[in-house]
Amino acid sequence: MSDEKLNSVGRALEKYNNKIDKDMPAKRFLSFKPILARILKGFIPEFANYSISEIIGCLVNPVEIATKAVFPDEADVRFVSANTEGNSDGNSRTTFDIRFYVAEPSSKDPVCVLINIEIQNELKLPYPLENRGVYYMCENIVDQHGTVWRDSNYQDMVKTYSVWICPHPDKKEANTIKEISLCQKKAYGDPTLNNKGDLMTCYFVNLGDYGNAGSNNFLGLLDVIFGKMTFEQKLELVESKFDLKLKKDEEGEFQKMTIANNGYYVEGFDDGVKKGSTDGEKKGILAMINFARKQKIAKAELVESLMEEYDISQVDANEYVNKYYK
Repeated sequence: MSDEKLNSVGRALEKYNNKIDKDMPAKRFLSFKPILARILKGFIPEFANYSISEIIGCLVNPVEIATKAVFPDEADVRFVSANTEGNSDGNSRTTFDIRFYVAEPSSKDPVCVLINIEIQNELKLPYPLENRGVYYMCENIVDQHGTVWRDSNYQDMVKTYSVWICPHPDKKEANTIKEISLCQKKAYGDPTLNNKGDLMTCYFVNLGDYGNAGSNNFLGLLDVIFGKMTFEQKLELVESKFDLKLKKDEEGEFQKMTIANNGYYVEGFDDGVKKGSTDGEKKGILAMINFARKQKIAKAELVESLMEEYDISQVDANEYVNKYYK
């Protein structure tokens, strides 16, 4: 939902994001080594030629998962490792969904690249998502100072990759991947080009329906993981089509993720806004009431939000609230 459309309940959803984080089960599931290894092999060139087992073997650095919003007064962070909270300008701090250092299996250095994975459900934003991706990559570079490299030892900087998983892109963008990266070009004359300065690459992975990813096996896997299927359907596919055998704790987190992804936020509230149909509108209204009830938001505030979001009368809004706010 765009900032322009955020009403009181919408703002409450963001404010209470630390209590109800729809993406947290997905963040936890993606942080399991068998999943991370497949993301690395599928999207990070340094790991493309290694086996899944070899990549799992080099995932020795802790993986950090964020549990707070971008601004520091809204939530807390559970540090799983190397600080998901990035320094910015002192007024706000970017919190990354998943971030970790990893080295190639053949490398003797424990740090080779810095990986950041983001789950971006909402794409109707007041700014280009590409700009945000560039900003995150810049923070990933800045945050290395004092840990990976010190003083003026710029030669010790490591490359950062930012992978943005977008489960709900526009239909025309479904099952596509876009890359933003630094590269040298000849601006004048015939200078010698090399890979120096190639320190940032951002991928925007636009998911779609399973079966439409073509030959990209890893994109297909993400289509299943984030797709609108039953848990049993997903589990059967990841095992039979992608040779991914989940342990009990991984399977449990996968099930939580599936339940969260099929919840009110995408299929309820958002559908009601986007469809504009009677059924879609009612579905969205009920989803908003359900959220407000769980957050103990006052009925009067909820009525105002329903009137603003769905352009309904106060009488109709009161009728919905009195009937469904139990």
